[in-house]
Amino acid sequence: MKYISLFALVSASIPAMAFANSKIQTTTLPLPVNQQMQQQDKPSIDFVVGLPVYQDSVDAKQYYYIPKLQASVNADGVSATFIKNEVAVSSSSLISDLSMKLSNLTSEEYFNARKVVMDLQKVLDDAIKANPSDPNIAVYQNYLNKALERKKAAEANVSSFQGSLPAGVLTSMYNNITTLFSNAGIYFPLNFGESITERHNRLNQSLVALNSSNGGLITGNIYGGFTADELLKIKTYKNNYAQDIRIAIMPMSGLSFESLTELQYDANGVKSQRAGIPIFSSLKGGGNLAGATFNFDLTTNGAVSFARNLSPFIPPIAVKGVLKQQVSSYKAILDCDFTSGMLPGVKSVINKQVAVYQDNIVSNLIPNVQQAQSACKLTMISGDKEAAYIAAVQAIEKEIGQLQIQKSNLSPGDKSQYWQQVQQQNQQIPPVPINDQTQQNGYQNVFQAYQQSGWEQSASTALSNRPNFYWQTNVQDLASLKGLKIHKELASFETQAIQISIPTNLCFVWNVNSRAYRACNPGEQSAAVPLTDASQAASQSQSCVGYKDANQCGNNRNIMAPTSPEGNILPDFL
Repeated sequence: MKYISLFALVSASIPAMAFANSKIQTTTLPLPVNQQMQQQDKPSIDFVVGLPVYQDSVDAKQYYYIPKLQASVNADGVSATFIKNEVAVSSSSLISDLSMKLSNLTSEEYFNARKVVMDLQKVLDDAIKANPSDPNIAVYQNYLNKALERKKAAEANVSSFQGSLPAGVLTSMYNNITTLFSNAGIYFPLNFGESITERHNRLNQSLVALNSSNGGLITGNIYGGFTADELLKIKTYKNNYAQDIRIAIMPMSGLSFESLTELQYDANGVKSQRAGIPIFSSLKGGGNLAGATFNFDLTTNGAVSFARNLSPFIPPIAVKGVLKQQVSSYKAILDCDFTSGMLPGVKSVINKQVAVYQDNIVSNLIPNVQQAQSACKLTMISGDKEAAYIAAVQAIEKEIGQLQIQKSNLSPGDKSQYWQQVQQQNQQIPPVPINDQTQQNGYQNVFQAYQQSGWEQSASTALSNRPNFYWQTNVQDLASLKGLKIHKELASFETQAIQISIPTNLCFVWNVNSRAYRACNPGEQSAAVPLTDASQAASQSQSCVGYKDANQCGNNRNIMAPTSPEGNILPDFL
């Protein structure tokens, strides 16, 4: 499929124009709620709903968009080159399997439990050092206590599980583990006389060290653009339903990459852990929306996943660009009081384990209207209000990020489930009167417009195509976070550039002919899952039954996995 570059897009149909000031949270282009949209235009409307845009902070009819980033394909049909440390990948995947058989605990579960305790202990220590009277100290301590309980419970389960195994079996498995560590250059002696818990903790610490070491790299190229068909869909929307709406490209310069978290599987195959051993040790790249190169160093843990030669997957990556707009100086005070809960507003629960919030939830915590009810309030002292608002959002993100509420990718299925629940909640909210709807946007406008046109059953599907990240946290953590308060004095007297998220539709699939990863086609994109899901499905596929070595699993899939006519491995299903 031919994609049009950013510059070709500018000259084609949608004009570039002088950039003013945009709001920093994404929204949707406004849809009509006082007329029925035509059925033949539905594909165009569905596409427009899935396009994140930024509304101008002054002119409500002006919107800015950023062409979505996607992987490019070279003349050899390759989108990403993958190089791996085969010895480290083999040792890691085999040790992880033996470790789980020893304890019924995945290395990700151990890593997560241990890291959460360490991170929260630092948060608590820093708060006490900065201000012993900080009212949040009790909240941090409560949250840490819950994390310690989960860590101790995991260690107790390990001791109980290993205690049920015959001594000869334990000795044989640990001897194999010692050999595999030695192959990878890591010394792991068997200290006889140490307790089961001590030995397994030492095993997991060594395994975390191995999995966090350099496991390879993946490189490729990306660019921003639309297909000719997508351009036509935007024009159809504008000509038929939004003639008074102006749409322009947001000028961006420079790209940076950010790693997102993913849900991890526990030993029983349940997705409940939010953070595992990192996939990437560093994320580097250069270029702009017209074309950029990425070079991602993989941890061994990440290389193990890629080595299984995966069906369509979404890498856990967010991309940010720098606005050419400059921010004025400001001075303000941010106050937040989460007495009634951490993140009030729209949320959804996936598989009863994880609470998920939409990507704009932090931005929306600060009301634009003085009378609006919200957990947060921004008091301006002097300077530019929009600049202070951006700083306030970043301050909230930093605070909740250290309390284990993190940005992540969701699979299309999980996103669809999320938006279905949001739609159900939205039905309990009275619709905005039509007379007040001239410039309404956002997901509530989408639900109302789709219902007006008889499309309400597909509104959640259209919204799930938006390439945005989501905030998520374990369900049991929510109660611990009640009572958190934030008080920040915000000030800047220097001109600053703004970093803003770029919609990203990166999707890769292994091609058995080129023995490399290729960009997904539209059908593969719709079936793509997060990297962790794709790796889990590959390890359980028919090609890999009985093969715990990730390298051997990948080799088998080159020969045995079902493929498309082009040689792309077809989606695996858990």
